[in-house]
This record gives sequence, C-alpha cells and structure tokens, in this order.
Amino acid sequence: MSHDPLRQAWIAALSRLFSPLTRLLLEAGIGAGEVGTLIETAFVRAAVQKGVDAGDRDPRNVARIAVETGVPRASVMTHLAALDGEECRLMSGSNRSVRVLEGWWTDDDYLERSGSPAVLPLHGASCSFDSLVKRYAGDAGLKQPILRDLIRVQAVRRVANSHVQVVRRTYSPLPVNVERIAEFGDEAGELLHITLQEFLGRAPAPFHRRVRSLRIDHEHAAVLLRDFGRQGSALFDSFQSALSHPSMQARTGARLSNRVAAAIYIFGEVAPETTSAQSRGAPEHMRRVRRRRSRPASVRHKE
Repeated sequence: MSHDPLRQAWIAALSRLFSPLTRLLLEAGIGAGEVGTLIETAFVRAAVQKGVDAGDRDPRNVARIAVETGVPRASVMTHLAALDGEECRLMSGSNRSVRVLEGWWTDDDYLERSGSPAVLPLHGASCSFDSLVKRYAGDAGLKQPILRDLIRVQAVRRVANSHVQVVRRTYSPLPVNVERIAEFGDEAGELLHITLQEFLGRAPAPFHRRVRSLRIDHEHAAVLLRDFGRQGSALFDSFQSALSHPSMQARTGARLSNRVAAAIYIFGEVAPETTSAQSRGAPEHMRRVRRRRSRPASVRHKE
C-alpha cells in the first residue's frame, strides 16, 4: 500500500467515481475484463498524446508508455496497433451470461435450420444448456447462476419438459437505445472534462460551479430539490433557446464550427451519519456549505 497521501486520495476519489459506474455496467452486462481492456487502451492513448504535447520525437515509444502507464510492453504494442483502428474486440473477462447468450444466437450447433436459436434441454452431453455454458462460459459449474441471471434480465425463459428458450439477443434490461447510450457517454465525458479543466487550472477556463451542504434537514431537502428543479428548468430553457436560435448556427460551408453544451445537475441523497467535515479537518462553520470559488459544476459550458 502506498504511503503517499496524494496517491491515496486519488485512489479514494476513483473508488467513488467507479461505484455508480460499475453498478450501471453490471446491469448492462459489461464485465471487468472488458473495462480493464478499455482502461489500458485509454492509458496508452493518453500516454501517446502526452508525448505529442511534450514534443517527443517518438511519442509512441513502447518503453516510455509501459513505464508511465504500468501496462506490460506486449500489451502496449497490442493497444498501439488497435489505436489505428477504432474497433474494440472484447471477450476475455466479459460477462459470462453475455457470452452464453451470444453463443446461443450465433453457434450453428445451437440453431434451428431456420437460423433461430433452438429451444434447449437443460441437461445433456450435447445441444443442451449445460453444453452451451461449458463451451462459452468455460465452467459447467456456473450453469445455475448463469441461468438465473439470464432469467432475471428476461433474456431467457423456462418452457415445458425442462427446456429453456431464448427470448431476446441483448442482455441488458435497461430501457435505453443505442442513441441514448451514446448521449450518456458524451454527457458524462463533458462533465468530467470540464471538472478536470477547472481542477488543473487549464485554459480555456470553463464555467464550473458547485455548492453543497452535508447536513440538510430531510424535509427541507425535499423542498430545496423541488425549488432548485424549477429554477433549473427555467434557466435551462433559456440555454436551449439560445443554442437553437437560427442566428447562432454556422453558415453552410463555414470552415469552423463549435460544439457548445450547457447542463445543470441537482443532486440529493441521504447522507451517512458518519459524514463529518470535521473528520476532514474542516472547521465547524464550514461543515454546512462549501463553495468552489473558481469556475464551478452546476452548469457546464464547453467548446
């Protein structure tokens, strides 16, 4: 364990960041191995860009990237090759239920002549759910947890005579489409980018404000959230009107155009009884409200 307090603080901050994200990824059927691959690729990409920004003669130097990122040299070379093509091929460490579902839809051994997934008996040496799990999950002992998981997300259902039938190809039960997922990635990326720009003091200076209180009465919190929502809606409507006005749009054939986004978030949750600003060394009068005086997070503005 590191004795560097700054490093420990960063790790704790990342843990808070990952907590809601990993819960979402579990529901989406994304496994730890897939996320690990994406993180390694992102580290390599960031290290390359760091070299470019610093004017390095060889920003793709494998040894330097391996030292700075902690990614093994062989993996660095693999990720560098992948950077030239944007396709992500993820399998190792993926959700085992997702692997089984995908195999059920694509493996000829488990398809009808029509090409549709076959109704499978639960048990049997071949062409059964047992054999499907063994082939795609790599562990026949996981057949019951995988079956329960697929039934839970309503991708599979039991039918008569100890058989199971696939219901849909996608694992995720979340009520979203591809466009909404892409929008989520854009919005979360913008918020994180703006927060980091402000945190690191980099230009262009973003507009980023955040204020909070850790000890709001429960009933008063409900009133504040309602009032903040109403005020936020009015402010957001003015943003939307300005961004959609015809006079603001770039002319056809313009050499440059900017992407501008503005957003408001209002957050509330029941605070643990152990939450205390004093444990962080803050004086008593600072416990209730803290404000970043620099360019703050209630609203984001990005070009």
